[in-house]
Amino acid sequence: MPYVRSFDGTRIFYVAKRGIGRTLVFVHGWPHSHSAWASVASFFEKRGYGSLSIDLRGFGRSGKPRGGDSYRMELFARDVYCVLKSVGVRKPVIVGHSFGGMVALKFAELYPGFASGLVLVDTTYENPLRALGLLRLTPFLKNLLDIVVSHEGVVSSRLRTSDFSRFRGNSEVYHWLQGAKHASVPVVALCLREMLDFDVGLVLGKISLPVLIIVGDSDFATPTSSSKEMHLMIKGSRLVVVKNAYHNLNLTNPGDLQREILEFVELLKK
Repeated sequence: MPYVRSFDGTRIFYVAKRGIGRTLVFVHGWPHSHSAWASVASFFEKRGYGSLSIDLRGFGRSGKPRGGDSYRMELFARDVYCVLKSVGVRKPVIVGHSFGGMVALKFAELYPGFASGLVLVDTTYENPLRALGLLRLTPFLKNLLDIVVSHEGVVSSRLRTSDFSRFRGNSEVYHWLQGAKHASVPVVALCLREMLDFDVGLVLGKISLPVLIIVGDSDFATPTSSSKEMHLMIKGSRLVVVKNAYHNLNLTNPGDLQREILEFVELLKK
């Protein structure tokens, strides 16, 4: 199995295929794994592009270090960097969905000039719950997360054995629950805490890479307003709003996503 020991010893799992063209690095959302990008990665591999899909620490087959400090956004970005340096990938296009898009933005802040482009899919540059009026971690939510973490066994068992087919009509809820089935409950809770403190607004104006921003017009988790704000703050960025689409474009609208990303990376050649 392909693993890389990250800067703190955490084992990071990845799937890679070399190509004759530029490498696209796919970073999954919360609480999914590299498999969420399987169909999109395959599309680009068939066209000669290299691909690398990563399991972020705490998810999928990657290591799950203990402690809340092990799941800061900076550490996720450093893991991605360690994998790319170890594999020898140069000037990749970083493609991040939702939480993975936040990691991509943090990567761009920490390693300016390393990537050749960013694709931000259904994501935001700040607390994703701001649009719902939750500007910080309230005492109630903090206590709820503490309960979830302390009762990991019970919560995990219920998630793994539950049938979520009744939620198929709600794309965002269904795909989140399917991902949570196979995720570490404490990690899911700790990442939520990290997202609520996330804010790289001051960084956006400093990004000089080509950036493509894609969002579904009916995205509830990271509304189009966040993508429009990023578009205004990142000079030269391109914004695409996919009609009749929700939060998980890589799972529900892979064709739309593939077409837009392909056009973006083809333009990078010129």
